[in-house]
Amino acid sequence: MPAVVQRDRNGLGRATRSAVESNRAGVGIVRYPRPNSLYRGRKGVCAVTTRANFADDEWDLVVELPRWVVAAASAAQHDLTYRTNHEVEAGFVASAHGRDTGNAFVTEVANACMRIFDNRGVIAGTDFTDRDAAIDSVLAKVGAVNRLVTAKADAEDVAAYRKWLVSITDVVISAARSGDILGFGGRLVTASEHSFRDRLVLTLQR
Repeated sequence: MPAVVQRDRNGLGRATRSAVESNRAGVGIVRYPRPNSLYRGRKGVCAVTTRANFADDEWDLVVELPRWVVAAASAAQHDLTYRTNHEVEAGFVASAHGRDTGNAFVTEVANACMRIFDNRGVIAGTDFTDRDAAIDSVLAKVGAVNRLVTAKADAEDVAAYRKWLVSITDVVISAARSGDILGFGGRLVTASEHSFRDRLVLTLQR
C-alpha cells in the first residue's frame, strides 16, 4: 500500500516543501498535451455545482477519488519506499492545488479531500501489492465517479474536475526518478506510469 506520511503542524511533510518549490520552478514535471475531449461535460445540468447536488455517499466518492488516483499513480511503478513516499507527498500538494484552480466546485472538493487525505481507511480496501488488480480497481472507481459527476455537475465543473485529476497524476508520476544510481540515469516517467496516465485519460473521456 502506498505510504501515508506524517505531517507537521502546517499540514506539510518533509518532502512536501521541496515538491512545492519544484512545482513552482517547473522542475521535474512532465508536460503533456491535453486532449480536448477530456474536458467535455454535459451542458445545461445546473448553473453552480456544490455539495448539495450530491447525496452524502456520492459526495464521499467525489472527495475520495483524488486520493485513490494518487495511490494508483504512485503504485504504477514499483519503487523504493522513500520514492513512493515522495510521490504521495507530491500528490498531496497537487490535490491541495485544487483549491487554487479558480473553480468553486473543485475548490470545495479539494478542501474536503485535504481533510481525508491521510485517513488510512480511505484506501485500505485495496491491496496495492497486486498492482495490476489495484490499478484496475481504481480506474473502475474513476469511471463510476466520472459518470456521477457528469450526470450531476455543470459542464464547466465537470471539465475542471477531470483536469484536476489528470494534473494530480502528472505531478505524482514525475515526482521521483526510477532506476537511477545515486541520482544518475534512470527514467523520470516510466512506461508503466505513462500507461496509467493514458488509461486514466481514456476513462475520463467515456
